[in-house]
Parts: sequence; structure tokens; C-alpha cells
Amino acid sequence: VDNQLTLHTNNTTERVKIDVAGNVHVNNHLAITCVTTFSGLVNANANVTITNTNPKVSLTDSDANSDYSIHVNAGNFQIKDETNGVNQLRIHSDGTCKITGNLDAESGVDVTGNITGTGDLTLTSTDTGSSASPIINLFRNSASPADADYLGQIIFAGESDTSTKRNYAKITGKILDASNGTEDGI
Repeated sequence: VDNQLTLHTNNTTERVKIDVAGNVHVNNHLAITCVTTFSGLVNANANVTITNTNPKVSLTDSDANSDYSIHVNAGNFQIKDETNGVNQLRIHSDGTCKITGNLDAESGVDVTGNITGTGDLTLTSTDTGSSASPIINLFRNSASPADADYLGQIIFAGESDTSTKRNYAKITGKILDASNGTEDGI
């Protein structure tokens, strides 16, 4: 009818339709239990669920660039460069996120909590003006600032000859006077 094939249930509810362009429309539920290949655009106007012990979606680039996969393995979410065999992004079930290579956060990074890192920290400013830059701002946002409060420290630590971690030097900021209008620090 109308150049399309339509399958109905016995109460005339439309379930499957193949239109004149060859598009297949499935109303309600489609279960696929084998390897299926789609070419062209696949639209899903609801949730798509993939159930397996290691569910995986493969993204194969047809012009010879790297191929990727998105999968869950042992409770860990991974995006893998299949061509080079490298997990580029891993989010573990405990919330730990691991990224292979550099993270380029073009809009900045906001962190709440402690930061632990290894290696060097380099801050680079490309400002061509005369203002100070780059700036490290250690801000103690206290609800009750008072005289003699410590504001922050930069600690220079190393190991002793017995391999014990020791603090050798520090730079400390402290409030001398927290009174509005006469603020001062040491």
C-alpha cells in the first residue's frame, strides 16, 4: 500500500514498515542476536543498550586513519585507539580517570580536592603586555579570617641520606592584620 510494505499485529497496530526508499521502521523493540553491519546513517530516538560481558562499539575509519572503540571492560570505561593498540581514555569504577598523552584543556581546569602529580610543572604565559604573568594565586577562602592565620606554603622537600623525606625550605604567607582597611601580611 502506498509503495511500502507494512506488517501489523492482529489488532492492526503497525509493527514493521519498509518504505519506498528502503528504510526499515520498527515500532517498539528490535533484538539483534548476531553480527550485524549497518551502512549509512543509523538513527535511534531512544536509548540504545548493548549487553555483554565486555560490551564494545567499534568505530572504523574508512580512509585509513586510526580506528577507535568504546567499551566497558571489568567495570572500566575505555576509549581505545585500536590501530595503535592504546587505551586513550580510561575511567575506572572508583572514579579514577587516566588519559594517555597530554590533556589540553582549552577552557581551563577547575579542581576540588588534592592534586598529586609527578614530573615538572611549567606555567607559560603568552601575554605580550607588561603585567605580571603567569601568576600562581594561593587563595585561602576562610569564613573567619583572623590575625596570625597561615595563608599557604610552598615547601621544598627532598630525601635525607637515609632516604627519609625532609622539608628543607619553605615560603609561607601569614596574616599579620586581618582588619578591613588595614590588612597586612608577613
